[in-house]
Amino acid sequence: MEEKRFAESDEEAMKTLHKTIKKVGEDIENYKFNTAIAQLMICVNTGLPKDELLQEEWRENFLIILHPFAPHIAEELFQNLKKDEIKKAYLATGNKNKMTRLQMVIEKNNLPLSIHQYQEYQEVEETGNTALENALQKIEPYKAKKRQFPIITTDS
Repeated sequence: MEEKRFAESDEEAMKTLHKTIKKVGEDIENYKFNTAIAQLMICVNTGLPKDELLQEEWRENFLIILHPFAPHIAEELFQNLKKDEIKKAYLATGNKNKMTRLQMVIEKNNLPLSIHQYQEYQEVEETGNTALENALQKIEPYKAKKRQFPIITTDS
């Protein structure tokens, strides 16, 4: 097992984490995924705070911002931290059948997850060539209104 890497100070570790949270959020909105991942790497390389309570907070927050890029490993690491999985998923879809099928899968597998339709869902015609292009088109109306567009969030 690799030794823990600590930052020079708790303040430096937490400052870098908060800077990372802000930058990753902005980069996702602007489709700058490579720079978001680079900032995640900077955060890890800065190191953990030495205080154990701050370490727990740092790890939890880091896994939340890692989740969009590596959902499976983030979920696994959350379980290792003895934390619940991500609890609430917001879907931007008007397709009731899709919502029903997903709910059936969740219930069948006894997953601690609840799904909700995004309250201000807007229908968008898919004209992209790939699933990613279509998904990005669906996000545009929410960005235009400068609204948060949560796909996965935690209950807090």
